[in-house]
Amino acid sequence: MAHDIEMLQEDIVQWLDREHPERKEQAVWAKLFEELAEVMVDPTDIGEWADIIIVQLDLANRYGHYMDDILMVARQKLEINKGRKWEINKHGVMKHVKEVSC
Repeated sequence: MAHDIEMLQEDIVQWLDREHPERKEQAVWAKLFEELAEVMVDPTDIGEWADIIIVQLDLANRYGHYMDDILMVARQKLEINKGRKWEINKHGVMKHVKEVSC
């Protein structure tokens, strides 16, 4: 699976470099937020979920991150999160409870 995601990321970046070599980082971030908004409008549209991944892989590459590494760190972070205490804040957002050190 890691090999597949690496190949996908490489293909996406190569395509975008050919199609839009002048794209600016700020514009790519704006595109990610645009795609997130589109998923919020219709979360059943799997194509919009794919668009988020395409933009995310381009952005990650710009910062020297590869998706297989991100997936590995996501697994590690999940294990950390499983050990935390969680609450829902006044806005309905799940947040982990910060440990208070003496």
